Amino acid sequence: MDLHAAATTFERRRFRRRRVFFAARIGTQDGGDGHDCVIRGISESGALLRVDGAAPVCFALTTERDGVVKMVRTVWRVGETRGVSFAHVNSPQSQISRASVQALRCSLQYIVAE
Repeated sequence: MDLHAAATTFERRRFRRRRVFFAARIGTQDGGDGHDCVIRGISESGALLRVDGAAPVCFALTTERDGVVKMVRTVWRVGETRGVSFAHVNSPQSQISRASVQALRCSLQYIVAE
């Protein structure tokens, strides 16, 4: 079983994830260069990433294709694959989850560190 299949076996997310293959960049809190990653799946509330090497728990994720920057928090990790939640979900029917609150806290820490 591949990691993408393992990640979707237990469906706990509120929003359906669609498979994508987007180049992205992980930003660092100290304003450094960060490093590359690949977004393998995305939903309104988070993403599935392939990250070669280490990444902080909270970081800025920038998509190469359109330059969109989202603050994210790592929710789970298996090898080079990790699931992240976005700091803000624009959905009137969604309630603030514990992961969203933690992602927002990470965002604030990121802003204060600059």
